[in-house]
Amino acid sequence: MIRCNKCDVEMLTASINTTYPVSLPVMLVNREKGLFATEHKSELLCYVCPECGHIELYAKDPQKLKEDSKKTL
Repeated sequence: MIRCNKCDVEMLTASINTTYPVSLPVMLVNREKGLFATEHKSELLCYVCPECGHIELYAKDPQKLKEDSKKTL
């Protein structure tokens, strides 16, 4: 349960649609440098306060955004 930082009300789960009627999930991307760089991605979670409209965004899997320079193919 996420509570609003402004009015202490339970926030609702929401989504950010980029295209209607079909929408892909909004993703956070951490891209390594270089031409053929790896992209580290995590889906974005959105919460909205039903009272004041305050919005909070969270990475669903923040550990996936970490760059692992020691990883080899």
